Amino acid sequence: MREIVRLAFILMLLCAITGAALAVTYAKTRPIIEEHEAQVLQENLKALLPAAEHFDPVEGEDGEEETYYVGYKGQEQVGVVALFSQGGYGGDVRMMMGVDMGGKITGLRIMEHSETPGLGAKITEEWFISQFEEKKVTDPLTIGTDVDAITGATISSRSVAGGLKLMAGELEKRFLGGAQAGLNIGQIPDGSYEGVAEGFGGKTRVEVRVEGGRLVGVDILEHHDTPGVSDVALEMVPQRMVEEQEIEVDTVAGATFTSRGIIDAVTDAFQEFAPAED
Repeated sequence: MREIVRLAFILMLLCAITGAALAVTYAKTRPIIEEHEAQVLQENLKALLPAAEHFDPVEGEDGEEETYYVGYKGQEQVGVVALFSQGGYGGDVRMMMGVDMGGKITGLRIMEHSETPGLGAKITEEWFISQFEEKKVTDPLTIGTDVDAITGATISSRSVAGGLKLMAGELEKRFLGGAQAGLNIGQIPDGSYEGVAEGFGGKTRVEVRVEGGRLVGVDILEHHDTPGVSDVALEMVPQRMVEEQEIEVDTVAGATFTSRGIIDAVTDAFQEFAPAED
């Protein structure tokens, strides 16, 4: 029994010494690690928005993982860089994108990913990334039309393009002054209107019905999104539009691309009634 107690005491002592040593090592190396991470961040920010001299971080809204870095040259805002994630084929793809105040994409970097080596992992290659540079946040960024897909890795390609398109819209709305007054459904003449936009798997086509100044129906005429994944969005987004009498409704978690495709298609259906730009 004494031998067991002695061994237990020795083991406990060794654990305590090891733990203390790790704590001291962590305390000494943490500032160095944090300094290195801050340096790498600043290098990435400068590479993605070269016109900026310094950056101010802006956290995303409650529940959001995105972080924004507003770039300034002196006191003048020259653009913004977003750090965000988008689901890919093998898991989340962590990206950084820079946009100037004119709405032009100034740079893109893939920070982390779990895509298939030799296929989806090619999203990090310069030929693919460079396709998005110089594009506008208002461009469709459609795979196969605006940018080329990676052969054998269409899902990874669409995930990057779709994620950029969603974030581009968010940057335009929050930081670039691109948000316009919403459509006044009450001023749209009664009738049926068709619109089309890009979903995750291809074109999403809708028919929208207006009666008595109210949105009374949104029917999905065509879509090419994944069954079982898109189903909830195909049901819930049109329902929310009718219930809330709004076009810009909340997207459905797990089916953001499908949700966005429906919203953009309805917006397209009412394009002729959109407020004129200044």
